[in-house]
Amino acid sequence: MSTLKNIQSTVKLAASIIICQLVGISAVLLSQKNSNYWYDTIVMPSWHLSTYFFGTIWVVLYFLLGISLWLVWDSKISEFNKQNTIILYGTQLFLNFLWSILFFRFHSESIAFLNITVLIVLVFISIIQIYKFSKVATWLLIPYFIWICFEGFLNFKILFLSGYCIE
Repeated sequence: MSTLKNIQSTVKLAASIIICQLVGISAVLLSQKNSNYWYDTIVMPSWHLSTYFFGTIWVVLYFLLGISLWLVWDSKISEFNKQNTIILYGTQLFLNFLWSILFFRFHSESIAFLNITVLIVLVFISIIQIYKFSKVATWLLIPYFIWICFEGFLNFKILFLSGYCIE
């Protein structure tokens, strides 16, 4: 019986990581256009990072999200709490996916900013909820939370520099 549980747990771990990585890969593929002309013309703050750095960070963050999701999915908490928490993860992943589409494909910096603001709130709520039953899963979400706060601030700064915000 223990071997079956180990196999099930391993399958859940692999599925959690793959699902999170696929969300990231899909967002990249669906948000790209043939040309980066629009992105190259955006007024960026002096402290913005290279696009290559962003890609590397996201691979690591989706991996950490996958492990955190697995810890929740494989936990001994009630099915109700588990389902609610997994729904929160799914909603976060969707909003994260949507942000890339809104920002990069549709060039809608303002709607993308609203989207990432809601995402930040949901991740914060998730951290509070998950902390009650898995400290490790919570700590795995902290880099993600910090990163989306950074990206939210960058999104806001781009809006400001583009003249969308009142100076």
